[in-house]
Amino acid sequence: MSEVIRIRGTVQGVGFRPVVAKIARARGLAGYVRNDAEGVLIGLAADNGDCEKFLIDLMQSLPPLARVDSVDRTVACVVASGFQIDPSAGGLPRTEIAADAAMCAGCREEMSEKTARRFGYAFTTCTNCGPRYSIARGIPFDRVNTSMASFRLCPACRTEYEDETDRRYHAQTLACFTCGPRVRLAALGCSGDDASLADFADAGPRESCGSTPTVAFRGTQPRQNLLRGTNHGLRESAGDDADVFVAAANRLLAGEIIAVKGLGGYQLCCDATNSMAVQRLRARKRRPHKPLAVMVADAQTARRCVELGDDDLELLRSPAAPIVLLARTCESLPVDEVAPGQSLLGIMLPTTPLHARLLGEVGRPLVCTSGNLTNEPQCIDDDLARDRLAGIADGFLLHNRPIVNRVDDSLVAPIDGAYRVLRRARGYAPGTLALPEGFEHVPPTLALGGDLKGCFALLQDGRAILSPHLGDLDHAEAFVAYRKTLDLFFRLFEHRPEQIAYDAHAGYRTHQLAVELAHLRGLRTSTVLHHHAHIAACLAENMVPLTAGPVLGLALDGLGAGADGELWGGELLVCDYRTVERIASLEPVALIGGDAAARQPWRNLYAHLRAAMTWEELTRDYGHTEPVGYLQGKPIVLLEQVLRDRINAPVASSTGRLFDAVSAALGLVRERLEYEGQAAMMLEALVDPRNLTRTDLRPYPFAETQRADDSVVRLSSAPLWRALLNDLALGCSPADIATKFHKGLARALVGLVERASHQTGLQTVALSGGCWQNRILFEAVANGLRRAGLQILAHRNIPPNDGGLALGQAVIACAREL
Repeated sequence: MSEVIRIRGTVQGVGFRPVVAKIARARGLAGYVRNDAEGVLIGLAADNGDCEKFLIDLMQSLPPLARVDSVDRTVACVVASGFQIDPSAGGLPRTEIAADAAMCAGCREEMSEKTARRFGYAFTTCTNCGPRYSIARGIPFDRVNTSMASFRLCPACRTEYEDETDRRYHAQTLACFTCGPRVRLAALGCSGDDASLADFADAGPRESCGSTPTVAFRGTQPRQNLLRGTNHGLRESAGDDADVFVAAANRLLAGEIIAVKGLGGYQLCCDATNSMAVQRLRARKRRPHKPLAVMVADAQTARRCVELGDDDLELLRSPAAPIVLLARTCESLPVDEVAPGQSLLGIMLPTTPLHARLLGEVGRPLVCTSGNLTNEPQCIDDDLARDRLAGIADGFLLHNRPIVNRVDDSLVAPIDGAYRVLRRARGYAPGTLALPEGFEHVPPTLALGGDLKGCFALLQDGRAILSPHLGDLDHAEAFVAYRKTLDLFFRLFEHRPEQIAYDAHAGYRTHQLAVELAHLRGLRTSTVLHHHAHIAACLAENMVPLTAGPVLGLALDGLGAGADGELWGGELLVCDYRTVERIASLEPVALIGGDAAARQPWRNLYAHLRAAMTWEELTRDYGHTEPVGYLQGKPIVLLEQVLRDRINAPVASSTGRLFDAVSAALGLVRERLEYEGQAAMMLEALVDPRNLTRTDLRPYPFAETQRADDSVVRLSSAPLWRALLNDLALGCSPADIATKFHKGLARALVGLVERASHQTGLQTVALSGGCWQNRILFEAVANGLRRAGLQILAHRNIPPNDGGLALGQAVIACAREL
């Protein structure tokens, strides 16, 4: 008797075959293991009992980056005299490429050991860490199918590659100083021309850049090797690269900006303790207020910047190594420059040996943000980076390993007792997701997502493959990058969709692309309502079966296409994968100027105030308040005409625009938003969670209304505006007003859902949409729903924002056909 065992999942490029061979040989089993397009194929010349024991050992010894989705066993004739690792085979891809993984503990220790062959080597990897998706050109994940193909292994690395006892056994990204990628530094003079490394490496800092940190960062020294915590440089033992990192560190410590070629794209770095350097980066990048992430060398440094728990540290040290949003302490950082108006700071540890080397030399936290101008895609091509970033960076830390696939840093936040992915990219994507029961035999399906937080999904064989976060597609170059990534996924996974799902909003680029692709490829089409997709994505992530009954879905976001051309954004739905019914919403309010209302919060303030009272009442009762005085400087006659005649002023039940209005009332941001969600984030940042239980801060009132000719219950914010303006007149602090607003909105939403539950008999509530990134609102609503005895479904591994839309669109389209 003998068996052939088919294993699917994340099983290529993660050291899976060496583990299989090691276990088989330890048990004295003959056979083979090979990669192919479906995953890993194992042949064992053994009886059923020995195969069973082998699989038990294998499942208990999986490599750190491996994930097994399925195991299929078939009785077959296997003739072998020993156990060997066979060359990879091709075929139609049904496996996946692993996500890029941060530097593992073994490689970190080896890099810091002065006698080690890879002491200080910036591209140290093994089967447990290193680049995967970012360098992949095809499946199977073998070196020849990656951008490492041109780096031929030296004899020493070849020995490791072939040694079954070595953790680099069959490691496809294996390299060293002798045979692998190398770094170099290029400086830009005042003219923007490149300066040679020879002219640049030992040059002193530019005095004009402001080399003194604004805030003294305690406990570290410049050029400290934080890999070992000692004060020596790496010149003696780390090859020629040592001078490169010392020179780059000198420039950073002098207040300059360095463009670093990272794992999945270029990043812009500067000294996070130097206020002038951070201001200069913001000015050049045209990003005056959006929070910046900070990379630190170790846990000790992180604790001086944020409130760091053991679980937080475990996540930061995980293979995904995302940016984690944590409460800032920032005694050692100019926080008003790094994260203005925010209570949270995005913190990350070094994700690659290159970053670890750089931080070890600098000895201070670094701002680390994407290498692009605002709204443009992150640079991955060397020549394009030189062209695009020359006006931002003072120098470039380069290397000669090509970046094949763009992938940004992932973003995670602890909310309501769980870590929730807000941006799914490096470390998480691409990665397959198992689909719920009932979706095992779906037709090959493509879903394009939305225009914000671009992400698409491929469905086939009972699984979903989600692209990484691809940015906001309003920018033409971002949309070009989106299409290139889509073509890449078609090639990598040889995906041939039979149907395409897309958002109902005809103005979306993704909607228009779907129509084009359907025509070119002869695809069946499925148009999906925006908020139905949000809730369906939540159901799919929580593995709700296709045949399960409907749930209550509370979808809160900025804006999305609803039924009959309406604009939705604050919806209570009754839905399953196939059907959706709207039973309640926020009271629709005019979007003065249409799309302009999403960019200029003052327009929403005016519209909400006018929905609550007439202009005459407003000026009579509250003309002495600051926000009404501010609005009196606007063209009131024109605004009144716009509202009266509905001139480019469609109404929308938008939760996001309500947050914008309240933020504008408090003067947080009025004239123009720099980035999506800015007003809501600043409003949330004012709230101290400890104040939510203060009985003197009574929730602002909302009102439920329903017209005789309307089946939808409306939640009106009109009552809160008189209460809010009264508080402003009395001198109530913005923090207290923000707290009362959050408490009031949460109480109103819980009441709305609770009454709907009584009427429908439904006990499960799915929460989705970008507004659930707000920790204060999420936890207040979730606690209220639990007290009401309701079951909550929410996102963890898929973003609640538009980054999760594609999954929802895809499962809806498939459900309609099943």
